[in-house]
Amino acid sequence: GPLPDRRGGLSTDLPDIRVEDHAGVRIVLLDRPAKRNALTPAMLATVADLVRTFAADQSAKALVLGGEGPVFCGGFDLKLCLSQPGTTAALLTGLAELIDLLDGCDKPVVIAAHGGAIAGGCALLGAADGVIGNQTGQYGYPVLKLGLSPAVSAPALAELIGWGAARRRLLDVGLIDGHEARRLGLLHQLMDWPEDVLPKAVRLAANLAS
Repeated sequence: GPLPDRRGGLSTDLPDIRVEDHAGVRIVLLDRPAKRNALTPAMLATVADLVRTFAADQSAKALVLGGEGPVFCGGFDLKLCLSQPGTTAALLTGLAELIDLLDGCDKPVVIAAHGGAIAGGCALLGAADGVIGNQTGQYGYPVLKLGLSPAVSAPALAELIGWGAARRRLLDVGLIDGHEARRLGLLHQLMDWPEDVLPKAVRLAANLAS
């Protein structure tokens, strides 16, 4: 179920991002549910700044990255890429920077990937110490059909699931469900229902921090 006291402690609203503190766990939520939390350069930059702040904050012991609405993250905002020249390059650069920051953080990082993590959203999973998903979630990196290179995502995904499995996921434009993602190691734990993913991620982050 939902976290019992998510409204307590720090609660900060930023453009398309929400931040909460829950018993020493910093929760950063992508908050663009109507767009399936499609990533923009500004969102990636904001989350990167929040990760830097978290790393220096002695009161925050672990970080959970999640999303509002039906899915964790549907990838890049492709409409923005088409309408604003330079957006795709900025997204790829921002994604690579955020992956490096999450991967290099010396405190636990857990991703609550409820509902789905696609393309850029899936790339983020490789930077976490723990990833929680759900059975009916959809996971994958179908960017080749858009003419994008998966090179930015390859190292982190390979570290998570091995080079062979990562290569198959990066070259296959299809999506897999939570069961297959768990079997491959893309998810570490699998919940029955999407609404159970974030609370489980917060508990795992607290356990890792302790």
